[in-house]
Amino acid sequence: MLQQLTAALARARSYTSIASVIIDEAMPALNAEVGVVALVSEDHKTLRNVGFKGVDAATEEAWQSYPVESPVPVAEAARHGEPIIVRTIGERNTRYPVLAQVHGLEHGGPVVAFPLFVDGRLLGVLAFCWGGPVELDADDLSFLTTLAEQCGLAIERARLYEVAEREIEVRRASEDKLREASARKDEFLAMLAHELRNPLAPIKSAADLLATKRLDPSLVRVQQILARQADHMKRIVDDLLDVSRITRDRLTLELETVDLAALVAATVSDHAPSFIAAGIQLSTELGDERIWMRADVTRLSQALANLLHNAQKFTPRGKAVVVALTRDLDAGRAVIEIRDEGCGIDRDLFRYLFEPFSQAERSLARTGGGLGLGLALVRGLVRLHDGEVSARSAGPGKGATFTVTLPVHSIALDTSGPRKTLAASDSKCVLIVEDNPDAAEMLGALVATLGHDVRVAHGATEALTILGQWPAHVVLSDLGLPDIDGYAFARMVRERAPAPEPLLVAVSGYGHPSDKARSNDAGFDHHLTKPVDAATLASLLGSRNPPR
Repeated sequence: MLQQLTAALARARSYTSIASVIIDEAMPALNAEVGVVALVSEDHKTLRNVGFKGVDAATEEAWQSYPVESPVPVAEAARHGEPIIVRTIGERNTRYPVLAQVHGLEHGGPVVAFPLFVDGRLLGVLAFCWGGPVELDADDLSFLTTLAEQCGLAIERARLYEVAEREIEVRRASEDKLREASARKDEFLAMLAHELRNPLAPIKSAADLLATKRLDPSLVRVQQILARQADHMKRIVDDLLDVSRITRDRLTLELETVDLAALVAATVSDHAPSFIAAGIQLSTELGDERIWMRADVTRLSQALANLLHNAQKFTPRGKAVVVALTRDLDAGRAVIEIRDEGCGIDRDLFRYLFEPFSQAERSLARTGGGLGLGLALVRGLVRLHDGEVSARSAGPGKGATFTVTLPVHSIALDTSGPRKTLAASDSKCVLIVEDNPDAAEMLGALVATLGHDVRVAHGATEALTILGQWPAHVVLSDLGLPDIDGYAFARMVRERAPAPEPLLVAVSGYGHPSDKARSNDAGFDHHLTKPVDAATLASLLGSRNPPR
């Protein structure tokens, strides 16, 4: 019977199911008339019956919950922490008159109540009543004692299971709230980055415009600071938006066949002037082997540029940075190492080095300002290329090495042709469609400085009217126009414009590949992300007088 009860208790997960096992299985074995399983409250002031069988419904309801001070065997066993054994009906009527009221003076027999202890803690009480005279021998009491022990252990398991379930629910709810908060944060950061691009666009255009003028020497330095800080802010906004896209799985790659050595060399060449200005020696170890892979040139260059920027920031003047490219033939992967002689990395920083928004002291963290997005962005971009990035350092003051491993593929070269462009000429007619007056004015002034005839429209309807009277060679159009959105505007231009059709260029704060694909489907030939770089604009317009 004990084996059978123990097996059944092991399967029970709730207090009521435990009580059911005890009462339903033990009462027939003991020939008992009433069975009770009661739990004690945490403050040990109240008992609650989770199982009560053998009495009428009114009695069961009346004794569902009762004070520990109640004059009944169950409560007394709880108060004293010892078994209560009443062997005769006379003793019962004398010690517990309330039971005589329930069962009658002439009805009944022995009553037993065993406290349920686990590790010295009182959990409740197990009790049985008999309907007539019964002799309880040593074997009966031993059985009841063991049964009480098993009941206590089962109740403790149920308590722990209940606690675990509550903790799981709380944790699940907390995780849901964290996911919701993270999603709202990512959406907010994405919108923030987009909104920052709108005021940044005219600032950048103004800085580029000033670069084309002959300025008073006292203003040259002002223009340089303005341009440099505009570029710095653009970098922060771009990183913020890209990290947000990566965390939301909304950044996709535009893959093509890439000569990795050429890509690394070009990226290093682009950043060499800033290293020279900082007094840092920048060199490469690229070898003669051409390593081909499928990559998004812009995104992979962006990841390497961030690592170069990081190395420059934390390498003192007079020290060196080396960029090395090798091929691991056995693993079928390319390995890019950026080694610097900078301030090194403290051991405690490695656990969150590539996490977004992580910051520490400049001497240890290698972040030195900014939002702590650069390395997080590197990791995200590299992983999108099925690669990995890692860092190692002998400690503070001993430099650091960042290693990027990328898969190498044996694939044919991409022979797709270039998109529609304009041949170089002295002047073109350029229509700017932009509802932000400052952005329109600065972009128009920059295009005019590049040697082109410019007109400005502040909405799609106005732009269509101008195009009907003035055949533009190029249309630079915002997408968020007040009257007709830029996509519908592009389709209207394609339908109405006489041959030759103008070159349509979308200029928008949204630069996700899906945004570019949508603008391409609408009829745009190119998609530029705000703020537009002057050199990119000059190249696109075929200007013969690019900005200095």
